[in-house]
Amino acid sequence: MAKMQGIKIRRSKFGNMPTNYRGIHFKSKLEARTAMLLDRWLSLGIVQEWEYEPQAFNFEHTDKNGNRKDVKYVPDFRVVLQGNVDEWWECKGMVSAYDLLKWELFKKNKPDEFFAVLFAAKLRVGKRTGISVFKFNKMHRVVDRVWQNVGQEFKKLNIK
Repeated sequence: MAKMQGIKIRRSKFGNMPTNYRGIHFKSKLEARTAMLLDRWLSLGIVQEWEYEPQAFNFEHTDKNGNRKDVKYVPDFRVVLQGNVDEWWECKGMVSAYDLLKWELFKKNKPDEFFAVLFAAKLRVGKRTGISVFKFNKMHRVVDRVWQNVGQEFKKLNIK
């Protein structure tokens, strides 16, 4: 357990550290740092506005055995760029098969929406070093943009 302002904070099973920024409770440091980046871009006029987890999407899904299992998905950020261009951003440290399913259903049901996944570090492909080749290839088929090594952007802007 870690401490934040005298309060014990329990990490998630994936090691995420809940973090507060501007009064918003983020589920991970990556999400909070992304919010700081978006605020910086807001001040520079690159971003018009952004929201954290503004909307939940419910998708009907039937698994390979024919069982119906509805899937709820809440993207981390809705970002509005200059010119009223909406984008949905997801911050990830690792990718599960369930994440891929949610993203696939999102793009299937919302084909005109731009969807990006942000990773703090550079992805390593391979069984022993990181994401599997299958997940990596499927992610690139489903997602509009995979932004690796976003931590470098944080360093450039001195976001800790």
